[in-house]
Amino acid sequence: MYTEFIAMFKALSDANRLRIFEMLSCCELCACDLLEACDITQPTLSHHMKILCGCGLVKARKDGKCMFYALNAATIHRFLAFFNQLIIKDCNCAAGCSCAHCKLPGKEVNPVAEERKCTNPECKCIDCTCDPCYCTPENPCGCEGCEVK
Repeated sequence: MYTEFIAMFKALSDANRLRIFEMLSCCELCACDLLEACDITQPTLSHHMKILCGCGLVKARKDGKCMFYALNAATIHRFLAFFNQLIIKDCNCAAGCSCAHCKLPGKEVNPVAEERKCTNPECKCIDCTCDPCYCTPENPCGCEGCEVK
């Protein structure tokens, strides 16, 4: 899991790739549109897209002679869910924490947890993407990390 996230951070550490990622946040785009907007050569764009697709942040599809690119929502949701779980925990330490602070009685959950959008009390997803959410023990939603009562 960490290796996957490291690849994503590396992919977004380049200014051109970050700009391409931002451009794709609104819609699917053709390679020719990306070329024009970024003012780079076709081989350079191919290199950047290979890295963005390789780490899973972007997906590609060919239509005739044109290559279209779009953000990969599933990968991005996994990426965000990982960071949301760090914020929502009642522990500010890394995984496997056994510090005295985290074992204090009555320690409250981070207030960010209260901002959760899902209102289904049975759903325990870290970042539920179901809208509306009908998760039940018999029928979990399938979101990554879905844990219903």
